[in-house]
Amino acid sequence: MGNIIVLLILSILVVLILRYLWAQHKSPKQCTGDCSSCGSQSCHLDWQKIRQEIKETK
Repeated sequence: MGNIIVLLILSILVVLILRYLWAQHKSPKQCTGDCSSCGSQSCHLDWQKIRQEIKETK
């Protein structure tokens, strides 16, 4: 009887973790660097400007 309870609890935990991972996969909350996946225009970086700032600080 104890084995069945442990198996049931573990099964519920696995299902909850998989649901969380699937939901996170569907709508990531962090920038992945691929602007086409989230449709955001704010994640584009101006690499020329960044390089220039690095050169100026050296």
